[in-house]
Amino acid sequence: MMMVSSSSGLEDFLDQWRFMAEHLRSLGADGQADTLAMCVRQLEGWMRSEESRLVTIAEAADIGGYSEEHLRRLVRAGSLPAVQNGPGGRIRLRARAVPMKAAVDAERPDISPARVAGGTSDAYDPAEDARDIAQAIGG
Repeated sequence: MMMVSSSSGLEDFLDQWRFMAEHLRSLGADGQADTLAMCVRQLEGWMRSEESRLVTIAEAADIGGYSEEHLRRLVRAGSLPAVQNGPGGRIRLRARAVPMKAAVDAERPDISPARVAGGTSDAYDPAEDARDIAQAIGG
């Protein structure tokens, strides 16, 4: 599934395609320019529909990496806009509003570089990380 937070990156990508289409047209390659312009329109349409799509809390947790309970707390606090169908209805979020969590190491999600380093250093030193882990496990 595509990450929603990348929409600004997609906008930059679309701008590049638009520029290339104009350049192709200036070179007389109208067919290629038309094809590229059609691709831009199709991707723009998909982005509009994807951003307005409603997702459940469970889907939002899968998309953004936060727990369902954390997302519910954000909704209750008013920090995360949500839609609820009637009293007691399921809460849904706009896909574009889903907060994205920073990725962690897939093999050891319990030990991220920031966590091992105490979150105090901007630079990651793998040798220091290995020493800290070895010391933590008694090695």
